[in-house]
Amino acid sequence: MDKKSREPPAAAKTRRHRQSKNEPPGKQDSTTSTTAKRTLKQHKKKSTDNSLHTQKKTLRKVPSSCNVGPPTAHSPDNVQPATFNPDDQKKNNAARDFVEHLAIVTYKTQYEDLRAIQAPLEQCKIWAANMNRNQTEKYPCFDANRVVLQMCKQDYINATVVSLEGFSPSVILTQVPVFSEPSAVEEFWRMIFHEQITAIHLLCKSEETPLRFGELFPLNTGAYQYFGSMFINNRKTSRDNPDIIKYSIEVLPEGCSNAVMTTVHHHGYWDPLLGPSNFRPALITANQIHHGYEKTAIVSLNGAGRAGTLLALSVALKHLQDGVEPNMKEIVQQIRLKRPLAVDSMQQFGFLYLAFLHHIKRRVPTDLQEKVKEFKRLCSEATSGD
Repeated sequence: MDKKSREPPAAAKTRRHRQSKNEPPGKQDSTTSTTAKRTLKQHKKKSTDNSLHTQKKTLRKVPSSCNVGPPTAHSPDNVQPATFNPDDQKKNNAARDFVEHLAIVTYKTQYEDLRAIQAPLEQCKIWAANMNRNQTEKYPCFDANRVVLQMCKQDYINATVVSLEGFSPSVILTQVPVFSEPSAVEEFWRMIFHEQITAIHLLCKSEETPLRFGELFPLNTGAYQYFGSMFINNRKTSRDNPDIIKYSIEVLPEGCSNAVMTTVHHHGYWDPLLGPSNFRPALITANQIHHGYEKTAIVSLNGAGRAGTLLALSVALKHLQDGVEPNMKEIVQQIRLKRPLAVDSMQQFGFLYLAFLHHIKRRVPTDLQEKVKEFKRLCSEATSGD
């Protein structure tokens, strides 16, 4: 048998390929060797990738509850303690201190001391000079921190800027406009525009005004109205909460191109001189206010009782967030130094305690639960005849 016939088929094919290209055998051997090495390297890489892919698929299929291999940080044999949150512990301590200091005698004495505080009328001269623009002569407002109207024939409106130490957002407390006064509604919306108010909390029942607040803004989606030079457009009416109706209102002065969008939250569950019939919406609102996400105006019929109560609740929640036990008397006293007669009844003062206790109920230790129940009972008795 000759040399060519002894060659294996692959070798013969390679020899014929070399001859067809007329290249020296040494160069072809080098090229073939390089190609083979590259092919082997790619094969190894592919095999490694496939192996990793298979391992990942296998790991994904293992249930999280299976204890595979030695104990890890997440396995049942090596359970790690819950992360300690010092801020949460501060809130728990503040809640416990608040409950430990509950006493119905102290509570009643606190309100009697608050009721004895009288606003010095010499500090309310501008209010007294504009009595036709006030809902009543019983609720004055101070000259020093009143809202000064812009671009109106006169600059008075029964509205107060309340800034409190340790409570970052300033809040406006104001009365419902006197609808019999021709320019009162225009002046209200002028204030909302210039103060850039984006949240209005209206704490009145619909029946407290002749047209169920239809004289303050359009109640239906898509409706609009001019109040003097102020264009008020209702973009949307909705009810996300059964106790609160929301109105998305566009506020635009005549001749101005940049509107202010504000949301009127109508809290129709709160009677005059009383606490609200439902803790939850008031607590949610108070929580939103103290976080300062929006510049806020709180409106009640006289701008003091219910408006001041909601603000006081917001301040109490802010104290809890800071890990400080709230002192309801001191909170109300601070607000009254800015807005006379804020929180104007024993029922509203009692509501502050009851709503705050409702908010911290999960933080109250078991050994103090009975004290909370007894205080609630005595508080209800103390406010029922006021």
